[in-house]
Amino acid sequence: MALIAFAHAHGIAATVLCVDHGLRDAQTEQAGVAALAARYGFAFALLRAEGAPSGSLQAWARGARDAALAKAARARGIASVATAHTLDDAVETFLMRLGRGAGLRGLSAMRPVADVGGVRVVRPFLSVRRAALRAALRARGVAWFEDPSNADPRFDRARVRALLPALEAAGLPLTRINASAQHLSRASGAIESAVATLVAGARVDRAGAVHIARENLLAAPDEVRLRALSDLAARAGGRTPRFSAVVALDARLAGGGCHTLGGAVAEVGPVWLRLWREARGQTPLTLAPGARGTFDNRYAVANDGARVVTVAPVGDQPCPMVAFGPAIPQAPGVFVDGQLVAAPTLGVVRRGFGGHGVRVRPLVV
Repeated sequence: MALIAFAHAHGIAATVLCVDHGLRDAQTEQAGVAALAARYGFAFALLRAEGAPSGSLQAWARGARDAALAKAARARGIASVATAHTLDDAVETFLMRLGRGAGLRGLSAMRPVADVGGVRVVRPFLSVRRAALRAALRARGVAWFEDPSNADPRFDRARVRALLPALEAAGLPLTRINASAQHLSRASGAIESAVATLVAGARVDRAGAVHIARENLLAAPDEVRLRALSDLAARAGGRTPRFSAVVALDARLAGGGCHTLGGAVAEVGPVWLRLWREARGQTPLTLAPGARGTFDNRYAVANDGARVVTVAPVGDQPCPMVAFGPAIPQAPGVFVDGQLVAAPTLGVVRRGFGGHGVRVRPLVV
């Protein structure tokens, strides 16, 4: 509601996107948002979260919301998506991560501009206290809705939120906690620059296997090396590994052997560290003509052909050695009616299917 009022006050052309997670009856809130959008002359779209809840409910809800917003923005040609996170939200996130033992990257302040799912997300209220935002809405005669989960003690954020008044009473104002998070962000940014330089020396082959010189990793400072290992494992395996797994791999760099982390296999050799996708947990992606999707969190796929296709691991198929052998079975393959017709990243197409029309582009995780 604050974003709608803000956009109207500043003459910003906007489309209001409202996400229904399907977790409770939220028709009253949705109608209220739609009514305010109409009052100010904004287009309104109700989005549905995709998939069933799994794992942490609130983590799933955040991911589903971000995915729905990103999908809608791409479909509508929306350049930026704005969210109404406040300074209070930023501090709550910092304290939650602190309680989980997060490192420097995790403790960095929430950014006013970020990339989420390939879409530019802006947070114009990050320096504003929640109470001040509500006061501004009251002054404009705009009501808002309270999500009941915000006061549900089953959730981490609700428990942390309940502690904020006590922290301020004890001499820990939220503005200073947020200032500390900003300091950590600047330090983290300097480290990220060194990580980017180190990771730039890695090579990704056609099967998605990552190769990097072991001596380059060993020469890097600890924090830089650990972050680089995490980023490289995410690139090879499709998801960010647990920090404990990254530390375990780091301990093996001086010696050798194999390790698994974040969906990736890592092999420490005398010269190279190689990481590639583990042979499990890859969900096939079926696309109708004209559809787009993401396979295994590693590849963007576009079906520009005239037939329904399925993208799935190539598997143990005869294939010329154009990449690191153990990684080839996990490379993306294009299947039509259950038959493998192409392995685009490997440069292989079955005779007669040269016009399958499927484009596969590696994602940088």
